[in-house]
Amino acid sequence: MQLYYMKKDKLPIGHSALAILTEFSSFQFVTVIMALIGFASNYKFIEASLGNIKYLLLIGVSINTGILILILLTIFSNRLILNLINFVCQILEKLHYKKVEIFRANCLEQIQEYKTGAKLLMQNKKVLLKIMFTTTAQIVLYHSIPYFIYLSLGLYGVNFFRFLALQAVLYISVSSIPLPGAVGASEAGFFNIYKLLFPAELLSTAMLLSRGISFYIFVIISGLVILFFTLKKH
Repeated sequence: MQLYYMKKDKLPIGHSALAILTEFSSFQFVTVIMALIGFASNYKFIEASLGNIKYLLLIGVSINTGILILILLTIFSNRLILNLINFVCQILEKLHYKKVEIFRANCLEQIQEYKTGAKLLMQNKKVLLKIMFTTTAQIVLYHSIPYFIYLSLGLYGVNFFRFLALQAVLYISVSSIPLPGAVGASEAGFFNIYKLLFPAELLSTAMLLSRGISFYIFVIISGLVILFFTLKKH
């Protein structure tokens, strides 16, 4: 979707894809590191609250680390990209697509822009640092939502960093589940990991507020924005 709208804004596909992959790779890196730190610093608490669900964390870390490695290879490995294009072209030939060579030429042209952008990115370390800093700030704020809900309910006694660590662990644990927004898994995980922090009578309220702010409101706002600009264009 992002690539589609960037193309609509007349941005080169190579540059757009590089920007998206760079942002996504930094997001994956920060997410994995924060989850590992959170798990290591709160191991006993997580083991007591999650039980066997802690194995889901290991799966989530493994999958997200694999995705990160694949993204980095896609950005910096020419052989991988060329092999992927050849594979797609072979499929198109078997489907008797008549413009395979045109497709191949367009892909190679975009890849050249892609490589140029990646080279410039590596030559500008400050840009990479800014991306990492921005991504870290974004994730910290995102994972802070349960803590501020905790305070808004008039509760005290648990520090900010414990909430930050637990939310990082919860996020990466459910992110590997193939469901849109990890619906269902996130709610169940919230009940398990926060049951020792929120009173039983407030736990459901905290979960609804947390998921409403961190997921459902985002979906509604994004849908309305896309609808507005689509209608405005037509």
